[in-house]
Amino acid sequence: MMAIAINRYSKNCGDTTASRREGTAVFFRFAQRSLGISQGSARYYIRCYQRFGDNPEAMSVFTFSELRILLAKHVTAEHIAAMVRAKSENATMTREAFTGHLKSLLEQTSDGSSAFRQLPRGGNSDNRPSANH
Repeated sequence: MMAIAINRYSKNCGDTTASRREGTAVFFRFAQRSLGISQGSARYYIRCYQRFGDNPEAMSVFTFSELRILLAKHVTAEHIAAMVRAKSENATMTREAFTGHLKSLLEQTSDGSSAFRQLPRGGNSDNRPSANH
């Protein structure tokens, strides 16, 4: 939807930075008014779609909050696959158990401890965005 808004503004007003920014602003106003989500939450939804949109297993197994955690730049495809397996085996996994399991996976890599510090905090344990984002 954001791409549609940007493309429409670029087509009507020329492909400029200003028209792309206005198209983006229109999308975020739509998200806030129609969907009831903040610009921060909309950005997270977009990032989750960009990273996990071609991974139907991850999209069906994880909550939005868990997907946000997995957006950390040091989380690899192998980590995600391992987390899919763990979550599939324990669908009622708590957020604490989820982050603990991911932390142990990250610590098995050479830079895992620094990667865990970059994991986002906040959010709910369900699919709804947190009030802060």
